[in-house]
Amino acid sequence: MKNSIPLVLCSMLLTLFTISCNDASEEVVSVESGTKLSEIDLLEKEMGVSLFKAEMVLTDDANTNTVTLQIASRNAEELNHYLTNNDFSIEPVQSIQPLQYLADRTPVTQDQESSLDNSKRIYSEVIDQNLSPGVMSYSIHVKQKMSKAGRELANGYTYQLSVISGEWPTYFSLYSTANVGVSFKIRPIYRDPWDIAEICNEFTDYCDFYHTNSYHNLYTVEGNYKAQALVDYNNISDFSYSFL
Repeated sequence: MKNSIPLVLCSMLLTLFTISCNDASEEVVSVESGTKLSEIDLLEKEMGVSLFKAEMVLTDDANTNTVTLQIASRNAEELNHYLTNNDFSIEPVQSIQPLQYLADRTPVTQDQESSLDNSKRIYSEVIDQNLSPGVMSYSIHVKQKMSKAGRELANGYTYQLSVISGEWPTYFSLYSTANVGVSFKIRPIYRDPWDIAEICNEFTDYCDFYHTNSYHNLYTVEGNYKAQALVDYNNISDFSYSFL
């Protein structure tokens, strides 16, 4: 039997959050779990653990595009903290921004390894989407509810979000208001195991398995069935991400 979190009222149900950019209210509805295996379900089998899970539906402010996320963690408290301490929204993406977008900025970049324990990791995967014609993808915004004046500078990174792509992505785009750490895993072919990968940042021509950057970054993940971006951040980081 799957684990349950405080947000889940029944062990056989997942919690569905409906959050609209133009509506501050949050509607919580219980829905039955589907039978199709998601990448998060497959990760459970590969890791041999049961994850705490929830579902979230995001709608843009025009009410024309919706995305359903499955979110999971090994730790119920970490999952609850992520869901209740952040505001989430989506923005349609119609084209890839040109590389000159931040030509006048020099992001901070250095080699290092993520030191975060797996219990701190939050997994996020899109399991359903309904996009308007002309919309190629969407950007998911994660903004911490605490005001910037009330945030304390963390020593290093406190949290990690693992973002899992759909099939055959080309780029991973990430914008952050403070430094975040980024690393990647890839699943080259259907049902291949996840492998650590060196991914290049198109804005800085920097290639390695771990990056520390701020501002806007674009990573090439083309040629792989699935990609997994691991974003390390702290309590002063707001960020937006999308697979294109």
